[in-house]
Amino acid sequence: MPVLQPHLCAEIHHAHGGVTVGSLGTVILLVLMGITSIVLVGGILLMARGGEVNRKYGNKMMVLRVAFQAAALAVMALLLLLSGK
Repeated sequence: MPVLQPHLCAEIHHAHGGVTVGSLGTVILLVLMGITSIVLVGGILLMARGGEVNRKYGNKMMVLRVAFQAAALAVMALLLLLSGK
């Protein structure tokens, strides 16, 4: 199977209306960024509420946020590597 160059992938995408790695990666990145934001706001609201709920779930929310943030950074780095920039 031939290896496609990034500029050829863009041309094929526009010619055939297909999904390229770049566009799929961008969608995945945006979803991960959105989830990270939601978990961040949820953690802030949980912390503001305080009490037993915060003690029980506060650290779990922080760990989730860090995990989604790391995944988003990994996808971003992969996209940059694949784009050749």
